[in-house]
Amino acid sequence: MTDRPSRPPSSSQSWAAAGAAFEMAGAVGAGCLIGFGLDRWLGWTPWGLIAGAAIGSILGFWALVRLAMKK
Repeated sequence: MTDRPSRPPSSSQSWAAAGAAFEMAGAVGAGCLIGFGLDRWLGWTPWGLIAGAAIGSILGFWALVRLAMKK
């Protein structure tokens, strides 16, 4: 038997992975922007940004897990 090189992922799998990465980055970025806005508006520096980043990360991971469970 000859060793065959592994097949690269299909185009649809690559786009799904890229979409998941952009969704995660978007959730974290949106959380940071909202937290930064709350910091500026309410003077909570730096707690709004920290909370926004944490909430964005949690929501991003939740979306990632939801996508993985769908596949």
